[in-house]
Amino acid sequence: MRIIIFTLFIVSLLISTSVLAQNTTIHSNGLTVDGTIESTNGGVVFPDGTVQETAFNYLGEFCYEMGATSLILYVSDMGDSHYIISAKHFVNGTLNNIFNGTGEIENNIIHMTLSHSGKNSGAMWSGICNVITDSVSFNSNLTLECIGHDYNYTALTLDTQYFTETANSVVCP
Repeated sequence: MRIIIFTLFIVSLLISTSVLAQNTTIHSNGLTVDGTIESTNGGVVFPDGTVQETAFNYLGEFCYEMGATSLILYVSDMGDSHYIISAKHFVNGTLNNIFNGTGEIENNIIHMTLSHSGKNSGAMWSGICNVITDSVSFNSNLTLECIGHDYNYTALTLDTQYFTETANSVVCP
């Protein structure tokens, strides 16, 4: 009971001294704010104890060509040399697959793991690629090592493909 009264006193004090913004609601589930929440030091602590000190930083699009195929990586820096990556794979200008994955800097190169899957009326497929850059930049060439599986519903066949390929960094259109 003393803690609740003390908490209400502190909240009352904060509201009366304008420390809490207008349109701020305090209820049994916590605090609801109609506006921006700012942390000036230390970040945000979540219920599991993890701390997020920075938001991700979108680095942009990075484009690569491999003959008739091309790849566009959409990269966000999550801090501490870790990346979230989405990618589009095109064959002869037509979207073929969408990949998602992660990356991290290790030994002065960027290591990425990208995966994809899909399904249509005739087949389903999945694949995973291990991708590395030849420097600590997404503007450098890539080496891809990929394995994929396709299941054909009509023929009842399972096909596995494996390949390695170099993708050359190009200016995005």
